[in-house]
Amino acid sequence: ISKAMDEDPLHNLSLEPDDYLSVRSIPDWYKRQTVTLSGEVKFPGEYSFVSGEKLSSILARAGGFSEYAYLKGSFFTRESVKKLQQQRLDDLLKEQEVHLLEQASESSEKKTTSNFSTESLALRRELIRKLRLAQVSGRVIIKLDKSDIQDFKNSKYDLAVDNGDTLAIPRRNETVAVLGEVYNPNSLVWVKGKEVSYYLSKVGGY
Repeated sequence: ISKAMDEDPLHNLSLEPDDYLSVRSIPDWYKRQTVTLSGEVKFPGEYSFVSGEKLSSILARAGGFSEYAYLKGSFFTRESVKKLQQQRLDDLLKEQEVHLLEQASESSEKKTTSNFSTESLALRRELIRKLRLAQVSGRVIIKLDKSDIQDFKNSKYDLAVDNGDTLAIPRRNETVAVLGEVYNPNSLVWVKGKEVSYYLSKVGGY
């Protein structure tokens, strides 16, 4: 078929009435299952995959990384991991709520109103409040610190992709932010090889 598409006369045959042209699907190819690549790859987007296909293969099909890719900032997520993280967070929240009820009941029975018990109850309530606000990401830490996909291929981080996986590769930041107790807090252009003292001198010192 590829030769026909290239208009090779030996393969690009003229079709006649009642001819049949059948294009078969690749075994184990799941069009509804996709991986999403975003950010600094040459061709970002959604990619269908074959069962067992590795992340390195998807990256190769996406043309590899752009010259501006900041690989150490890569963010990989997986739906199954997100569900597991949410379940563990829910379990922890339930556990803390039970402890809070037990602690409040114990304080009530003993009629203790010490500063310690009041502070302890307040801290646990604050923890529960924060747990309810927490959002899970489903992030899986992978190491992409080499621009050559062949170096990444078959490494321990070269996972078999799963439906709903996402990989976001940010753009390399060319600035250094100097904040806090300096005379002129600011963001400066990053200069390769320059040390902390160089950037401190540029903002007037600490």
